[in-house]
Amino acid sequence: MRINTLLLIMLSLVGMSCAAANERDNTKINVGITLQPYYSYVSAVVGDRANIIPLVDPGFNPHNYLPQPKDMQRLEQMDVIVVNGIGHDDFAMKVISAAQRDDLIVIKANKDVPYSLR
Repeated sequence: MRINTLLLIMLSLVGMSCAAANERDNTKINVGITLQPYYSYVSAVVGDRANIIPLVDPGFNPHNYLPQPKDMQRLEQMDVIVVNGIGHDDFAMKVISAAQRDDLIVIKANKDVPYSLR
C-alpha cells in the first residue's frame, strides 16, 4: 500500500504538470513505462492528459534483453519515464543512459521505499 501511495504522489506531480502543459498548448505529454504493471498505476493518475508508451513489447525477457531500434524510437518520444528503481528494470536504465537524453524525466517509483517494505 505504501508503495502505491508513493507512486501516486510522484505521478500526481507529473499529472499536475500535464494539466499546465495542456492549458498552454493543448498537447499531451508522453509518459513511458518499463514494466506492464505500471500501465495501470500511471493511467489511473494521468487519465487522458497523457499518452502512455511502453518502452518494450509485452512478453520480453529482461534477463537477456537487447535494445531494439523500435525501443529507442519509443524512448525518443517520451517526456517522462516511470521505472521501478530497485533493480527490476535495470535493462531500461541502460537504454536511458545510452540515449543521452538530459531532458528525459526519470521517476524511480520505489526509490525511497524502505528496504524492509520491498
